[in-house]
Amino acid sequence: MATGSVTLQPITADLDLEVTNVALFPANPYLTDFVDVEIARGHLSVAGHISIQLEGEKPSGGFKGKVQLSELKVVESDLGQSLAELTSLQLNGIEAELNPMSIKVAGITVVNPRATILVNEDGTINFLNALRVDQKDPSKEEVEEEPKSEKQPEVEPSVEPTGLNIPFPISIGSITLENAGAVLTDRSISPTVNLGLETLSGTISGLSSEELARADLDLRGTLIGGTQMAITGKIN
Repeated sequence: MATGSVTLQPITADLDLEVTNVALFPANPYLTDFVDVEIARGHLSVAGHISIQLEGEKPSGGFKGKVQLSELKVVESDLGQSLAELTSLQLNGIEAELNPMSIKVAGITVVNPRATILVNEDGTINFLNALRVDQKDPSKEEVEEEPKSEKQPEVEPSVEPTGLNIPFPISIGSITLENAGAVLTDRSISPTVNLGLETLSGTISGLSSEELARADLDLRGTLIGGTQMAITGKIN
């Protein structure tokens, strides 16, 4: 449901939006044009305020609100094998602007995310296959020998930036994981290896595309078999 005002000349919109539990699987025909992935189940809910102005050369406006995915399960298109699922994914305190473009999210909470990772006999990985990523082994490809050239002057190494190469700023106040888990099966070696993360919970805070290295980690979990683990510190 959307309530508010819309004008056609100039084109503007000022709307309060509330959408609840919209089924996601009807989007599968669009997904399969690009990836070998289907949504087996899942629902989308959105609540917030949208403002758009199409005056001048660039549109302006934005969205403020929250988005939630619930009971999501994603599978491979061909075999129907599970890739990932979760109970809920909540994005709270979203502030998205069009001009200049920027995205801020106060907090993301992910409840019961699960992933199934499979390394096949030929070394390919199910997730990358589903995303149609080329997994050729570069070491097995013929490499043409480059012609020898005169010695070039030494160049001082450049300092790598701490941010990501994203054309507009993105910041996330915190990501909270609740009871995450994953299973890895490696069939490329014999005997087959099975590893698993039984549970992982905690927070990642202070994420920013401009200063990624300042994000703080505080994650704790248990591997299948009972081994305890903890990940704390800063992303570097």
